[in-house]
Amino acid sequence: MRTISISFCVFVVLLSVNIAQATIIHVPTQQTTIQAGINASVNGDTVLVAPGTYYEHISFYGKAILLKSQAGAETTIIARSVDDSAIVTFIQGEDTSTTIDGFKITGANTGGTNNGALLCNSASPTIRNNIFTQNASYRVIRFIDSQAQFTNNVLIDNPTWGAQLVFSVQEITQAV
Repeated sequence: MRTISISFCVFVVLLSVNIAQATIIHVPTQQTTIQAGINASVNGDTVLVAPGTYYEHISFYGKAILLKSQAGAETTIIARSVDDSAIVTFIQGEDTSTTIDGFKITGANTGGTNNGALLCNSASPTIRNNIFTQNASYRVIRFIDSQAQFTNNVLIDNPTWGAQLVFSVQEITQAV
């Protein structure tokens, strides 16, 4: 009887481990928008985005996920859908296990407000291999109380109002 109980416990543990494996959510085949893919994800998942232009604003809602383009930043674009709102936001305590990788982020038009293409407030995500271009804002990228890992990103042709830097040393602790 004890052998059956131990065998049953081992089976339940193995079944649980198999169920807990990360999922890959494909955009747009499984979810029609990037935000829908993020919404459908759980910690540890990957949201894999096919080439194309996606007119939307996205927020990670504190999820520890990988948002990755399938073919890189040249062909996978997140573009502004409304004015006066950051295109990508990390504002719910995301840490370095939350990653955005390989997108062109373009078209932010915030009318001089502080929230341009990317806003990272009290969060420390990993932001890598992205292109920020054609974003018009007082601050194209803004880090507040952040220890974001900002690596291998390109910033080109982003008009700003006034003499404001894209981000300042006071707003980010790690920008290399």
